Amino acid sequence: MPIYQGNSKIKDLYFGSTSIGKAYYGAILVYDKIKPVTLTVNNGSGSGSYMPGTIVPVTGNLPSGYTWNGWTINVSSPGFNLASTSNRSTNATIGTGNSTITGNTSITTYSLTVNNGTGSGNYAQNTNVGINANTPQSGYQFSNWTRTSGSGSFANANSASTTYTTGNTNTVIQANYTAIQYSLTVNNGSGSGNYAQNTNVNIVANAAPSGYSFYNWTRTSGSGSFANANSSSTTYTTGNTNTVIKANYSTQTSIIIDTSQNWTVPAGVTSVNVFLMGGGGGGGSVEFKNGGNDSAGGGGGGGTGYYTTYNNIAVTPGQSIQIIIGAGGTGASNGGNGGTGGYTQFLNSTYRVLGGNGGGYGYANRAGGTGGSGGFDGVNGSVGKSGANVDGANGGAGGGAGNGMGGTGGVYIGFGSAGGNAIVYGAGGGGAGSNSSNIAGVGANGGNGFQGYMTITYLTII
Repeated sequence: MPIYQGNSKIKDLYFGSTSIGKAYYGAILVYDKIKPVTLTVNNGSGSGSYMPGTIVPVTGNLPSGYTWNGWTINVSSPGFNLASTSNRSTNATIGTGNSTITGNTSITTYSLTVNNGTGSGNYAQNTNVGINANTPQSGYQFSNWTRTSGSGSFANANSASTTYTTGNTNTVIQANYTAIQYSLTVNNGSGSGNYAQNTNVNIVANAAPSGYSFYNWTRTSGSGSFANANSSSTTYTTGNTNTVIKANYSTQTSIIIDTSQNWTVPAGVTSVNVFLMGGGGGGGSVEFKNGGNDSAGGGGGGGTGYYTTYNNIAVTPGQSIQIIIGAGGTGASNGGNGGTGGYTQFLNSTYRVLGGNGGGYGYANRAGGTGGSGGFDGVNGSVGKSGANVDGANGGAGGGAGNGMGGTGGVYIGFGSAGGNAIVYGAGGGGAGSNSSNIAGVGANGGNGFQGYMTITYLTII
C-alpha cells in the first residue's frame, strides 16, 4: 500500500549509514513526486486532469428528443469509481491512472395509434408518417382526420391519404366518416332535401289544379321506392343517387263517337277504356200474300247490337286509330229476314263487337217470324205473332238498347203496317204486321235497326 506525504509518495525506505541524496542517522526515506491523471467524459461534462482520489461531478448530455440510457466505463484505473452508472448526474472518484466514461442516449420514440386507417407504429418526434384512411363502408364517405389524444399535426386533415408529423407524446388519431347525402327533388310536392341512403322521407303532394285530382307518384330519375305511390301523402325511401320524383294529377274525359273515322290519341294519354256497341238488327217482314184464308204471321223484331267494355288498352299520344261504327240492319221487305247490324271496332279486330241479328219473316201458313237475337246481355227482338184464320197478325217489337226502345212492331189493319224504325243506338227494328187473311197484297216491311256507337274514356295526366 502506497504511503503518501503531501503530494509525494514514499518510494523506498533504507536503513544504514549510507545515504542517497541526504544522509540520515537511521532510516532513509526516498520520496517519488505524485502526478495528476486524466478523466475523459464522452457525451457529458466533467472531463479534466485530476489528482488521484479526487471526487469529480459528471453529467451526461441529453439533447431534446433523446432518452438517457446510463454510463459506460470504457477505461478504468486502480482506485477509479463511478458512484452510479444509471443516474445522468453522478460522482467519479479518480484512480491512479487515466480513465474514460461515456454517457449513453437514444432517440425517444412515441407510439402513434391510427384508428380506421394505416400508419400505426413508434416514431421519433417530428417524424412525417404516411397515413391512409380505410375504405368507407357502403353509403359512407371519408370526412376528416381528428386527434383523440397526444400531440402532432396533420398535413391535410381533410384528405384520406396524407402525412402526420409526430409530437413528443404517445398519440391516437382517427379517420372519420359521414353518411353520403343525396339530393331528393320533389316536384309538385314537399319533401325535397339532402338525405342519406335508406332514409324514409315524408312526401306530400300539392293540392290538385282545378278540374284535376291526385293520380300517383312517379320517379323521373335516380333510385329509391315509394311506400304507396297511389297515396298523395306517403313516404319515400331514398336510394344511393340524386333523385327526382313527381306528383301527378289526372282528369277523366269521355267522348261518344258514332261515325267511322280515324281518331288521334291526345297528348299525355297512354291508356284508354272503350265501350263498344254494334248496330241493331233490322225487323223481319211478312211474306207476299195472294189472299185466301191463310193469313201470314207478323215479322220478328231485330235484336239489339252486341256490346262490351275493353279496359286499359295501351295507346301512344299522337297515334291515329281507326274507328268503325256498325250500321243498323235494314228492315226486310216482302217476306225477307231483317238485316244483321254492322260490327263496331276500335283499333283492330281484337276490340270488336258484332251487330244484332235481324228478325225473321212471317209465314203465309200463319206462323209468326222469329225475333232477332240480341248481343250477350242484350235484348232479343220479340217473336212476331201468328196469323189468325181471317185476321192478320202484329209484328214483333225490336230489341231495345239500354233504356232506349226498339222499333214498334207493325199492326195489321187490312193491309199490314211496316215495323217501326229503332230510335236509340244499337236497338233493333220492329217486325212488320201482316195483311188480313182475305186481302191479297205485298207484305209489309220491317223497321230499320239503329247504328252502333262507342264511348272512349281516358285520363289526361299532368
